[in-house]
Amino acid sequence: MRFTNNKTKYVYIPLALIALVVLIYLTSAECMKSICPVIFTSQKKYFSGMVNLLPKLVIVFVLFICFKILVSILKSVFFSRFIKKLDDEGKVENMFKLLRFSAWAMFFIISLSILVGNLGALLTSLGLIGFGLTFALQKPILNFVGWFTIIIKGIYREGDRIQVGEMRGDVIDIQLMNTVLEQLLETSDIKSKKILTFPNEFVLTSEVINYTKNENYIREELKISITYESDYHKAVHLLKSIIIDLIKMNKKKYIKKVKAKQMKIDGFLKDISKFSKKPVPRIKEEVERLEKDKQDLADELKHVEEMDDEFRPRIRVEMADSCIILIAQFLTPYREIKKNRTAINLAFMDAIKKEKNIEIAYPHMELVYHGKKK
Repeated sequence: MRFTNNKTKYVYIPLALIALVVLIYLTSAECMKSICPVIFTSQKKYFSGMVNLLPKLVIVFVLFICFKILVSILKSVFFSRFIKKLDDEGKVENMFKLLRFSAWAMFFIISLSILVGNLGALLTSLGLIGFGLTFALQKPILNFVGWFTIIIKGIYREGDRIQVGEMRGDVIDIQLMNTVLEQLLETSDIKSKKILTFPNEFVLTSEVINYTKNENYIREELKISITYESDYHKAVHLLKSIIIDLIKMNKKKYIKKVKAKQMKIDGFLKDISKFSKKPVPRIKEEVERLEKDKQDLADELKHVEEMDDEFRPRIRVEMADSCIILIAQFLTPYREIKKNRTAINLAFMDAIKKEKNIEIAYPHMELVYHGKKK
């Protein structure tokens, strides 16, 4: 954990101003005349134009510094005000991205008006140029619209597990043009360590599945076929018992993991109070964030412990042409779907080995011979 003073971020400002003053002096007529009279004589008009442009550049530079400071202040105020109201750090981060983009777009327009002078003529020219560029930049425009849709509608955020078309993975970054995923293996929910990047326009044209938008658990369905000669009542009981045992184990692991996170946060808070008798604003913000994370974990733990009815598996039975289908519906952590399906299948197959009246149904041909009557 690192704490920095916000004032140190602006140390470069006076240095930049000094560099600008030196640049103005070096490009001034008096300086060039004293250094190189030949260049001064031949390029007099050029340097005259540069000197006339320099005041505008100074204004733009000062404006840039002001906008830089303004965006930093807005970020601090924005997060401190809205993080408690929205109770969603990812959504607040996305909203701030839009605010920052709007601020720099305004800076760009104001800077152009200062440098060009006639803003009306400039906007007319930009409109005509933009009309032509619309056809040449269809993809970037669609990607920007896709990014805007992701941010405004909250389709997904960083850390979510999503599927867009045939692409599955965990969202690492949402950029202006692209979304970056850490891809999953095709046959499991294990990360493949491959980084996948796709254009944001895909969210406008493809189906988007977000496995973790509301919570970390999703309802999964597993089908097992048994023969008509099997004792289906016993098979249903076995399958339900296996899933209940697995769910209990998953809940214990999850609760243990959440409590470990709570202890880690308590340790951070204890260290902060020990080494910082008079906390600076930055440390206060960090303490507030840790307290909020701790409360979120407590709420999540309470929610999981109160979900006994939802965690209870349901077994549905359907009759097919050549088998009885047992359909198990159960909650599972989204990161362990394939793992839990495998565990249930293996446990069920091991259990029916001890039973003589339960058999797995599979496609095969059986010949039955009825002898001729005498």
